[in-house]
Amino acid sequence: MQNNTVYILSDSGDTDGITSASILYDYFKLLNADWKIIILIHEGKERGLADDRLFNKMKDKTNCLLIIPDAGTNDKERVKAVFDNGVDVLCIDHHNLDTPIEQGVLISNKKGDKNVSPYGSGCLVTHKVLQALDKEFNVCYSKNYIDMVALSLISDVMNMADMQNRTYYYYGLESIKKVHNPFIKQLILDYIGDRPYTQRDIAWKIVPKLNAVSRCDNQKLKQQIFKAFIGLADVEETSKECNKAHGEQIKIVKKIVDENIENIDYSNNLIVVANDTIRKTYAGLVASKLSNGHPIIVGRIHDNTLVGSFRSPIDIDDTLVNNPLIDWKRGHTLASGISLPKDNIQPLIDYYNQIELPQPSIEVLQSYTLSDIPHDLFDDFTSYPTIYGKGFEKPQIHVYNVKFKASEIEILGKHSDTIKLKKKGIEFMWFKISDDDINILKQKGDLTLEVVGTMEINTYNNLNTHQIIVNKYEVHKSSFEDLMYTLTYMVKGYDYCYYCGCELTDKNRTLDHIYPRR
Repeated sequence: MQNNTVYILSDSGDTDGITSASILYDYFKLLNADWKIIILIHEGKERGLADDRLFNKMKDKTNCLLIIPDAGTNDKERVKAVFDNGVDVLCIDHHNLDTPIEQGVLISNKKGDKNVSPYGSGCLVTHKVLQALDKEFNVCYSKNYIDMVALSLISDVMNMADMQNRTYYYYGLESIKKVHNPFIKQLILDYIGDRPYTQRDIAWKIVPKLNAVSRCDNQKLKQQIFKAFIGLADVEETSKECNKAHGEQIKIVKKIVDENIENIDYSNNLIVVANDTIRKTYAGLVASKLSNGHPIIVGRIHDNTLVGSFRSPIDIDDTLVNNPLIDWKRGHTLASGISLPKDNIQPLIDYYNQIELPQPSIEVLQSYTLSDIPHDLFDDFTSYPTIYGKGFEKPQIHVYNVKFKASEIEILGKHSDTIKLKKKGIEFMWFKISDDDINILKQKGDLTLEVVGTMEINTYNNLNTHQIIVNKYEVHKSSFEDLMYTLTYMVKGYDYCYYCGCELTDKNRTLDHIYPRR
């Protein structure tokens, strides 16, 4: 290694990729500052050797080592091409084994190794390699990166109910006193403050700013973030630049969503949005905002091929991964990259319209009317905020039959995207809400609200307020005509509910069933 060059291909498409490459580079420099190590950074959101520019660069190299952390598992043909030309390849990854590489070495937590959690991030798998190197070189450098692994676990939405993942979070990121990396500490101070925080705070206030840089086309800023993680860039300045990138991302994504939402046919089981105005780096974000509970593909067409992002609230991998209508799908089950011929878009939509998809379900603790909610629950579920994370989500409740008028709705926030409705001492809160949602909630007339959300206690000026953070909602018109029609149904004894079509029995022939919760 002292006589050869080591290339580390940084998957700059997300925080997991950047942290994975950062801890590798920094660790190697601690082992020997004279080793020649070159970082390769994607210009877009390509993964591994799928990037033509970097693939062509490495294809011409010989007598060197290429390390691909958090990617490369399924780059079978391209890894073979560079390997056959004299490049040793090491992939350290956590993605599904679809078409795994056959040349080089693949270290993956999907191979059944009991020492590495199958729910770990790419950075966690990389850290396990560093722990093995600690033993080999009789050092203890890997302990410096526990906080970076914890950040990657939250950013890549890994299962935090897993004990190995929770251990990394506990020792690396649970409080600012445990944070070792100066850049992470600066981000926390800038966007959370010097106070106790939760995994939710990290996910909502820190990760989006880092991911915004990953999606932007500012290559210099991507390099600056990498340097900030390894102590070679000003952390205060870099933190501010991340915030600017996030603000710009919000504007761009909103514009793309507004331009496309009117043209979507949500009667289809699968939504496909493809045009040349969608930057591929924002395809995943746009897909999440346009999904509306549907599996969705968003991307742009080049050379008669759609390349973009797939997002879904349900697992349809068994009908998608080996589907002859697509070229490839790489990444995670519910969030991945995808490619298919332009001419196969409509046939793929038609295919999914002909099959019955599993319906997404929401698990709730209990259903309540507004007056029935036990106020003690707010205290119970806000007393232990640090235990909640992906895989161990905070319990949600279902609240129905909440009567309100548009005049009771308050629009808040710098971007006018926060809404508050206060009823009987409880505040219903919507965050990052769209203009369409605002219009729904501001309809004229008497309205009835039904929500699913989590319970919070908001403390301001020493005053505690019970809040429900709304995740899903429906609004029904509470018209006199509706009510009379419903009562007529009940009195006349019809056999089927005219709202939902279910069969009416003595048990469910009630106003509560037919009207407020239709």
